[in-house]
Amino acid sequence: MTGCIAPEMLRRFLEDQLDLADEQDVTAHLELCPDCRALVDRLARRGITQWVPQSAGLPGVDQSDHPSWQAHRHAWYGLDRRRASKQLGNAKHQETAGVFPLGAVLGRYLLVEELGRGGMGVVYRAMDLRCNLPVALKTLRRVDPAGIDHLKREFRAVAELASPHLAVPDELHLVDGCWFFTMELLSGKNFIRFVRGEETARGGLRPCGGDTIDAPALHGTCLLPEAMECAAPLARLRDALGQLALGLISLHRAGKIHRDVKPTNVLVTDTGRVVLLDFGLVSDVQLLGGDGEIPLAGTLDYMSPEQLACEPVGPASDWYNTGVMIYEALTGRRPFQGDVPEQLHAKRKGPPEIRADAVSAAHAGLVELCRHLLHPDPQRRPDGEQVLARLGMELPADLVATKMQDEAPTSMVGRREELARLDEARESLRNGRTVFTLVAGASGLGKTRLAEHFLQTRFEHLPDILVLRGRCHEGEAIAFKALDGLLDGLAAYLRMLPNDRVASLLPPGCKALVRMFPALGRVGVFAQAAFQGTPPEEESIVRSEAVQALRLLLRRLGEQLDLVFFADDLQWGDLDSAAILADVLAPPHAPRLMLLTCCRSEALGGSSCVDRLLEELAEFGSAVMRVCIRLGPLADDDARSLATELLATGAEGADPKLETIVRDTGGSPFFITELVRHIRANASPRHARSPSPAADLNEVLAHRIEALPKTAQEMLELLAVAGHPLGLNEVYQTVRAGTERSLALAALRASKLVRGSGTTGRDQIEPYHDRVREAAVARLPQGLVRHWHGRLARTLEQLPAPEPELLATHFDAAGEFAKAGRYALSAADRAAGALAFERAASFYRLALAHHSMDVSEQRGVREKLGRSLAAAGFGAEAAEHLLAAARGAAGAQALELRRQAAEQLLHSGHIEEGRKAIGAALEAVGLSLPRSSVGALLSCFWQDLRLRLRGFRYRIVPPETLSDQRRLLLATCWDAGTALAMCDAVRGAGFVMRHARLALDAGEPARICRVFAQIGAMYGMKGERWRRQALGSSCEAERLAKQSDDPHALAWVYGLRTAMHMGLGDWQAAAEAARRSAELLRTRCTGVAWDAASLLAFRSIPLYYLGEIGVLREVVTDALREALRRGDRFSAAMARGGFSNLVWIAEDRPDEARRHAQAVLADWPGTAFYLQRFYAWIGSTDVDLYLRDAEAAWERIRRSWTDFRFSFHAWQQPYRTVVFHMRARAALARIDCKPRDRRLLRRMLR
Repeated sequence: MTGCIAPEMLRRFLEDQLDLADEQDVTAHLELCPDCRALVDRLARRGITQWVPQSAGLPGVDQSDHPSWQAHRHAWYGLDRRRASKQLGNAKHQETAGVFPLGAVLGRYLLVEELGRGGMGVVYRAMDLRCNLPVALKTLRRVDPAGIDHLKREFRAVAELASPHLAVPDELHLVDGCWFFTMELLSGKNFIRFVRGEETARGGLRPCGGDTIDAPALHGTCLLPEAMECAAPLARLRDALGQLALGLISLHRAGKIHRDVKPTNVLVTDTGRVVLLDFGLVSDVQLLGGDGEIPLAGTLDYMSPEQLACEPVGPASDWYNTGVMIYEALTGRRPFQGDVPEQLHAKRKGPPEIRADAVSAAHAGLVELCRHLLHPDPQRRPDGEQVLARLGMELPADLVATKMQDEAPTSMVGRREELARLDEARESLRNGRTVFTLVAGASGLGKTRLAEHFLQTRFEHLPDILVLRGRCHEGEAIAFKALDGLLDGLAAYLRMLPNDRVASLLPPGCKALVRMFPALGRVGVFAQAAFQGTPPEEESIVRSEAVQALRLLLRRLGEQLDLVFFADDLQWGDLDSAAILADVLAPPHAPRLMLLTCCRSEALGGSSCVDRLLEELAEFGSAVMRVCIRLGPLADDDARSLATELLATGAEGADPKLETIVRDTGGSPFFITELVRHIRANASPRHARSPSPAADLNEVLAHRIEALPKTAQEMLELLAVAGHPLGLNEVYQTVRAGTERSLALAALRASKLVRGSGTTGRDQIEPYHDRVREAAVARLPQGLVRHWHGRLARTLEQLPAPEPELLATHFDAAGEFAKAGRYALSAADRAAGALAFERAASFYRLALAHHSMDVSEQRGVREKLGRSLAAAGFGAEAAEHLLAAARGAAGAQALELRRQAAEQLLHSGHIEEGRKAIGAALEAVGLSLPRSSVGALLSCFWQDLRLRLRGFRYRIVPPETLSDQRRLLLATCWDAGTALAMCDAVRGAGFVMRHARLALDAGEPARICRVFAQIGAMYGMKGERWRRQALGSSCEAERLAKQSDDPHALAWVYGLRTAMHMGLGDWQAAAEAARRSAELLRTRCTGVAWDAASLLAFRSIPLYYLGEIGVLREVVTDALREALRRGDRFSAAMARGGFSNLVWIAEDRPDEARRHAQAVLADWPGTAFYLQRFYAWIGSTDVDLYLRDAEAAWERIRRSWTDFRFSFHAWQQPYRTVVFHMRARAALARIDCKPRDRRLLRRMLR
């Protein structure tokens, strides 16, 4: 509104007929306009409700002399409603919505004492019941859309900052409809009472300060004596001003302006710490420094001239407020009084002089500083550094470094591929698609920076574009976190539109929509619609109506604009947000919009919100375009460019080593920036610190850690030593943190030294990055490391449900071995029960090392350790412990343990030891290994004949009816057959046939299933003429596996079907069977390392012939890495030789391919032509051919040809095909090398 209020508007105001936005405008105008206020007072007392027409002037008021303030059009919804009601005769507002009786519990907070109240809120002393520590808690007095918006803005404006001189809020909550946030509980005096001394409380007192326009102070009123005009003690005043300046500089460096610096908003604690309070008016510098309308906000007596004139304001305005405080501290009174026009006129002329007799000569410097701070021209006021200098203080190095935030390059370095994918998504949006884009990456890789650069360069400043930004704040425990900021932005946009246009967008179900998202209640048209009709009773109906209303609203907007929603830090989102976002984007008739989101990479599979949203969107198919961008570290060239660009804007004299920066930061933009910031902060001798400007990242991090407050430092040390996320309660209890805990946590978070995990981000915390963890631990002596482990272990031991895994780990690291051993045994059993076998093995080892046990208990633990190692794929070590356990066992138990040990030795490629062990196990059940190859071949024929004579009839019997002796016989034959078949194939085949006959006799379904799977593979490997028998056997095996619901058996069926299809030449079918087997082994089976390696021996061949080198590369790389980690020779050989070896050839790395093939031969010594030597032969020959060394390839084939012809592999169709194909390629290569050698040509053709 410009000028005075229209009469009709005043009438509607008194009769409570205005929407919330207009009501706030009227209230704001009445607060500043004494003529209109007097008129309303008079009319309200008389009960006048009939008003003159809108076009008429106000009775008794000369409007031509009335000021026309631009700010009258804005909502000053922080006005103290109780005082306004008295002044305006308006008793319609009830203000008890956020006022609670002492003893009430809000969530986890118990209200203990009311500390103060203002126009917008009430502040309580509360007890956090979770950690039993006091906090300050601020609630809303009046829960309406404007109040909620104000509270959220106050919290979010500074939630990411940290300074000992800023009272930064801690957590924002929504509990049963009540909004509140918590913060550090402070006690002390306000600024004036502190600097002028306690004795000033005596005598006649008058209020100091004034009422905040927009947001009142909630910390009481400062009282000053009427006659006291002596100056405050110099030392106390200078120190307090210096601390206040540091707080303001921290705020300004973050791009924020306080706008209400005054004595009642500056507290000096009992320890002398100065803290700036009340951030209800804090705003971004960019929002208040442009050409748009600037709202009038602040406390009248302290406002700068530009604030009063509603002109662009910046940090200089806060320094003006500070100047008023200095004047008041020196003289005992404020420099300006009167109403808005009077004060603006006076402040434009400059401050009144401070009489020389009012202050001592020692105060001359402060008098001069005060005069300069109160200069009418903001450009001529001292800035923060100058204020500190005049107070005899230096700017700390951490604040010097933050200058880089303003000087950082605006261009995007690197990320060309990622931007190209985002551009594709933008084009899809413009073509009418609904688009979802997710940018995922580790902390510090620049996810938000990439998204913001994309939005700023591709969308902003273009017509018909609406970009809305929101963020899931880790410190918030509210509903619909991912949508809250977006809907706030949408409400702000709608408030700028004409009412008729908003009405055209208004969807049915508006009442439910406003109830779910109160921010929309600040839109006049929506607020009016929300008061009409009867609300649904059921919450589910409200939600359904709200979602449909939101979809329609966005669809109507999308018909007029390109809509872009940016939701940052989606990992902190909640399930409700994910469900609603999915409902909004669901086909058919989804709004035309782009939802751009960012999250940490670990949130993929670790965040309920992200996972739920991705699952829902996947069901929509192509109806929603989905783009997932995995952000990795910067390439070296891009990292070098970023460092160069950052350094180019820095101080002269910095001469860093670029290559050191690039190498040391690992391509992390965050660490590059931090290291350069440190170099620049220390480039000047005035700010020189240790380490030197050429320091590496570890030194820089260590230096920053040392600069932390003591409690923050201890918290980080504890987190680094712990090695895993810790709950805040455990952290506070272990370091014995008091009321300073919030400040310590804020400092750690703002310094990017810790990060949150969990739904709110405050459930648990951990070091921001592994480099931070390493730097923190590296600086600690071993005694202190043990100290923290012990303290943490004792804290965790007191929890209601302590975790034995953590207790064992920390007691062991603390040197308290007896406790460690006791908890380790419980931890191991739990881990084994959860199928975490490698972890279980580590705890069984710890229990054996430290826990007091008798011989029998030790044997039992060794047995568990061996089985856990076997399940984890560590076959050789598993065999060692199983054999040790067998030495103390008796009877069937000892035999079973020896059998398991033999199986593990063979599966892990320790053939000689395995042959001896399996031989002993066979002798124990009345069988023996053939002594020679001829004997093995005769045994194979004999067992095959007996199986054929018996036939394949079977009768299913319950597995539990089998005797232990028969089970052991079957298991031993199975182990000997399957394990030997993948190396010594002839000996293995005989036991495969024997097991088949015995299994058919026994009638156990899972074993019969494997029999038919093996028979099908054997038929298939013979070639095409056995197709019918092969397919019949394989189908019978699949039926039995599914009937028995045994995923391991079904994986075997598909694995052996792979071999069957290879023999039949069906490469596509073979590849699909192998894929299904691998998926079952990976997702539904445990202890299957050998099975997976055996499958890879088959799977690599169809993948090669189908040209699926990319899939083969992924499979081989993962398998080889795991095999080498476990020391598994067999699995490593399968991943290195044969067609797996082609992975490195395809990458043009023949030397690497040859190295891996030779490594197979080194692991499998001897002359026997086992499968592994066969695979190494193929791999080495392929390398020769790739290098065009035809003679070497031909010679390699010739030397091993006889071994192949007399091996079991020559009987199998796929291997014959592979070898003859390889031989033919070598022959053609020889001819190609010597095309004129006709003798060679004839020899090769033969």
